[in-house]
Amino acid sequence: MTEKVIKLKYPPKEDLKEIRLRRPKVRDLKEVFSLKGLDDFDKDLLLVEKLSGIPKALLEELDVEDWAQVQKVLAEMMGNSATR
Repeated sequence: MTEKVIKLKYPPKEDLKEIRLRRPKVRDLKEVFSLKGLDDFDKDLLLVEKLSGIPKALLEELDVEDWAQVQKVLAEMMGNSATR
């Protein structure tokens, strides 16, 4: 399985210098995007948590520039056409 590695410019922790995202499967999208009561931002956080294994609480500590890179890679992996 191909995974994407995102090097963090502003790591929130000393031991977190990169994020490795595995390619999403349909079941990942179904599990996350079928959740009710969450906005798209929280669903993206949960999807990245699922694909990277990094807890949501730690992902919330990312610098916005690093988060933008994560979102860009995620969109590329999903073909920029994911619907919610």
